[in-house]
Amino acid sequence: MTPSLALLGVGAVLVGCGVYLMLARSIVRMLIGFVLVGNGVNLLFLGAASPPGEPPIIGQVPGEDMADPLPQAMMLTAIVISLGLVAFLLALAHRSWQLAGTDRVTHDPEDLRIVLRADRSDMSGSDFAGDDDLTPDDVDDVDVDAEGDHYMELAVRRFKERRREIRRHRARAFQPLEDDQPPVDSRGGRR
Repeated sequence: MTPSLALLGVGAVLVGCGVYLMLARSIVRMLIGFVLVGNGVNLLFLGAASPPGEPPIIGQVPGEDMADPLPQAMMLTAIVISLGLVAFLLALAHRSWQLAGTDRVTHDPEDLRIVLRADRSDMSGSDFAGDDDLTPDDVDDVDVDAEGDHYMELAVRRFKERRREIRRHRARAFQPLEDDQPPVDSRGGRR
């Protein structure tokens, strides 16, 4: 195996592992994934470069013996971009830890609205067309901080049950059970 083929293989493995880590909900795992992808891309640039040659100084060596300076310039640019992205993700992880006590990215309520709209096959101009008894605030009451692989299915099922209850019985809005409440810290505030 040639050295450039080995560099390409290791770079591809680093990029693959980095993409896998970037798909996680943890900001620290995303950070490690971005670092791995950055290093993998640098190895791919290095492996794709021309064979080693003389320094690219015009007039001292013939043109065919010079090394191509473009891959090194692209690697330096990739290093600077990776450094800026890592600094931003570190600040984001630190702020998330300060505010929520965790580095996990929570679910977005807009995702649930999109799933419900697709489930109804609603193609109108309004996200809530046809829901006379429901308002956009009703979707916000669904627990969007639930963890687990089946979050979306559970949230959609709970929302549909609530919608049926409101339509059938004209009952007041769903009140969450005590165990559905967000955690309270020692000072009585919600996290």
